[in-house]
Amino acid sequence: MKTLGADAIYANNNNRNFVSKEKINTDFRPKGRKSKDYKQQQKARAIISKERATRLEGSFGKDKEHYHLKKIKAKTPKTEKIMDFLWYTCF
Repeated sequence: MKTLGADAIYANNNNRNFVSKEKINTDFRPKGRKSKDYKQQQKARAIISKERATRLEGSFGKDKEHYHLKKIKAKTPKTEKIMDFLWYTCF
């Protein structure tokens, strides 16, 4: 069975209808009354959410480390352009 982990912003009716048609499990918070097996579903949603966040945030962190992006101190568009120029001319 397919499983999807996504932020709460994507839990709109169109996406809910699509995943229901395609028989995909999600970590979306359910609408309406709580079901009889609510606790079990809540545990499954928590596992999916944690796994999604770990993989997604971890990949961003690794990329930032790899490309030394933590060292960039540019805060404004002007200083960002200068940093880009320096970055591309030095490497």
